[in-house]
Amino acid sequence: MSLGIIATKRRIKSVNSTKKITKAMQLVSTSKLKRCRDIFDKNSVYTSETLKLVQEVLKNVKDVDNQYLIKKDIKSKLYIVVTSNLGLCGGYNANVLSLVKDKVDVENDYIITLGTKGNSFFNKRNYKISYSEEEETTGNEQEISKKVALKALEMFTNNEVGEVHIIYTKFVNSLTFTAVDLLLLPVEIEMEENNEKTLQAELVIEPNANEVLNELLPFYFNSVIYGCLVESHVSEQASRRTAMENATDNAEEISASLLIQYNKARQAAITQEITEVVAGANASS
Repeated sequence: MSLGIIATKRRIKSVNSTKKITKAMQLVSTSKLKRCRDIFDKNSVYTSETLKLVQEVLKNVKDVDNQYLIKKDIKSKLYIVVTSNLGLCGGYNANVLSLVKDKVDVENDYIITLGTKGNSFFNKRNYKISYSEEEETTGNEQEISKKVALKALEMFTNNEVGEVHIIYTKFVNSLTFTAVDLLLLPVEIEMEENNEKTLQAELVIEPNANEVLNELLPFYFNSVIYGCLVESHVSEQASRRTAMENATDNAEEISASLLIQYNKARQAAITQEITEVVAGANASS
């Protein structure tokens, strides 16, 4: 057997081994995606109700100079950036980091990183990292969101930064996910327009609007960060599943192509051997 045939056979074996790995990772990602999607769907209801509560309070509060609502004339901003700890997830991290490069001022802005991929990227480029969380965030969203919220609120209330943003991956569907920049502080909530004339009871705020907002808005701030973390994890698993599915399909195509190449080379070698045997027989007769 010629060296070319042996090399092709080795390549087929290598590609098939890779295909088994990508297929296994695809199945694992599919399972994790289902779990993350269940949490995301349940949390969407919670976040929606929390948003309605904040909207209702702000709609009935006027002329209140709350610390979380005031726009500050401070140049520096804080960005909470959510990336993954592992690779092999398609363009998930690349899209987030590309948006960071467009939005973040390296000299003036600060960053809180969630995920080793982002932390490694920012350290190499001298970004100002205020806090980094390199542990696995999946399953620890509540604990991590509290840590991040406390750090961000501290920097905002101490006038270290004028705005707090979070850059994460928004989940659209299992094949579509988009990196977005969401402003968290100062709190800006669009009020829903209700054209229907309905009788509504007057909202009573006690002890006073400012104290209620000082409790409610950090709670809302924390819940939004938690929701963004959960949504990013759904997007990560969906992106990884798609990437591994494409890798498996490509491995199958390469394996099929190499098998045809191997069979052709093997057939040519057999034909060559038969020709040599016949030529030798003819020469000796």
